Amino acid sequence: MSAKFSGATKDTAAGDSVLISLPPDGPYGIILEADRDGHAAAIKAFERMPDGKFGLIQKHGGVHFGDMLYQINDIALDVVPFKEVLLLVRDRNLIKKNCRFCNAKEYYRRKESKSAPKIGGLSLGGQERVNPFMSTIRQTRLSVDGRSKQYCEYEIASQFRVVSRRVQKEVVYRWSVWRRYNDFDELHKNILKSLGWQVGGISFPAPNTFVFNKLATEFIEQRREDLNVYWQQVITLNGGQVVEFQKHHCQADLKAFLEVEKTMQGAPDASPDIITEEASTTASKRSSMKVNSAAGAGSTANRRRSTGAGTSGAARSTFAFNDAAPAAAGARTARPASASFAPVNTAPAPISASVPTPTPAPAPAPSSSIPEDQLRFKKMLDMQLPEGAVRNKMTSEGYSNAEIEKLIQMAAGGGGGGSSAPPPPARAAAPVAPTAKASAPAPAPAPAPAPAAPPVAGTLPPKASGARANLFADIAKRRIE
Repeated sequence: MSAKFSGATKDTAAGDSVLISLPPDGPYGIILEADRDGHAAAIKAFERMPDGKFGLIQKHGGVHFGDMLYQINDIALDVVPFKEVLLLVRDRNLIKKNCRFCNAKEYYRRKESKSAPKIGGLSLGGQERVNPFMSTIRQTRLSVDGRSKQYCEYEIASQFRVVSRRVQKEVVYRWSVWRRYNDFDELHKNILKSLGWQVGGISFPAPNTFVFNKLATEFIEQRREDLNVYWQQVITLNGGQVVEFQKHHCQADLKAFLEVEKTMQGAPDASPDIITEEASTTASKRSSMKVNSAAGAGSTANRRRSTGAGTSGAARSTFAFNDAAPAAAGARTARPASASFAPVNTAPAPISASVPTPTPAPAPAPSSSIPEDQLRFKKMLDMQLPEGAVRNKMTSEGYSNAEIEKLIQMAAGGGGGGSSAPPPPARAAAPVAPTAKASAPAPAPAPAPAPAAPPVAGTLPPKASGARANLFADIAKRRIE
C-alpha cells in the first residue's frame, strides 16, 4: 500500500471538530456571519488571499460553507455576541489563535440540548429535529491488489448518534470504511432497484473510461469531490429516513455498504463531544474519582500510621478508628498478653553453688482495684498516650471527674490491673566479699568427688546404696502415684 493520501483527516461533515491554528494577523480568507441567535460565527463564504492563493481554513479541506466557528483558544463562542467574536478574530495581540469549527447541525443540536431540560443527564430537547447520521468522503489512498496493480480507495467517515429515552442513554458511533469506485457504482444500481423514481434526480459520477491516467492526483481529487456530492444526496433521501439504521425502514443496501451492524456491535467512540456539558460532566466525574481515590489513599495511610505508636497523633487516630469499628477494637483488645505485659518477680535469686532451676512466673494479680470497663483507658495511659486525650475520651463516655482523677493517679502510681506495663526487674545484688570483721568464717568448699572407674566389660554394675538408693526409690514412688 502506498503512503500517498489526499483530503483532510478531519472533516466537519462527519461530525468531527476541526482545529486550525491561525497567525495573529489576517486576512484568513473567510467571510463570517452570526448564527440564528446572534452568537458565534458561521462561515458565509471563502475568498482568496491578496496573492491569489487559498487561506489556511479553505486549504485545510475539512471545513465547509455554513460551518460554525464555536471556539477560539479557550473561549466558547456559543454565548458570545457576534460583534465580540469579530473583535477576537481581528485581535492582533493574540499570538496564536486556535480556532475550532464544527458542523452547523451539530452546533445547533448541542446548543439546544444545553438549555433543554434533562432527565438523568440526557437532554429532552433538540434531538429529533436533527438527523442523527452524518457522513462524508474525506480522503483517498492508493492500494495494491494481488496482481500488484494499483487502485484508488475512498474513505467514508461516518457518525451515528443513537438516543434511547427508555434507558436515558446517548451513544455516539464513529467509524470509517474504504470503498472503490466500482463499489459505489454497484450500490447505486441496488438503490435504483429498491427506491426507483426517488433516486431519479441523483446523478452518479461518470466512469470516465477514456481517461488514460486515473491515478493522477488531480483526477482522484476531482472524483472524490464528485462522489461526495453524490453521497450527500443519497444520505438525505426521504428526509434522511434511509440512514435511520436503528429503525426498520432504513435502506438495507446502504446499511450493508457502511457495515453499520458490525460497528454497532463493537465499542462506541469515546471521544468527548464538542460544546456541551457532557465534556464538563466527564471532567467532573474524573475529578470526583481523583478526589475519592485521594481520600481512600489518605484513609489507608492513616490506618497504616495508626497501627504504630510512634507519635501521639498516630495513637489518637488509632483509638478513633477503633471506636468507629467496635469489631476491630474487640479484636485488638482480645489478643493474648505478651511477656512484656506480665508482672516479673523482682526478688533476687538465691546464690548457690549448683545451677538454679527456673521457677515458674507467678500469676498476675487480680485487677480488683480498677473496674473492668476502665481497663482500656489504663492501657491508653500505659502506652504513653496524652493525658488530655484520655480525659476527653472518658468524659465523652460519661465518666465523672472523680473516676477520671482516680484512674490517672493509679496509673501514675503503677497500681491496679494486671494489664498495665510491669516495672523493670531489679538486678540481683552482687555477693559481698567476706572481710576480716565477719563473725563466722566462710565455709570451705566441699572436695570434688573422685570420678568413678569405668565398668569392666562382662561384669554387672554394682547395686545402688545410700543416698542414691533413696533417690531411685523416691523416683519410683512418684511414678506409681
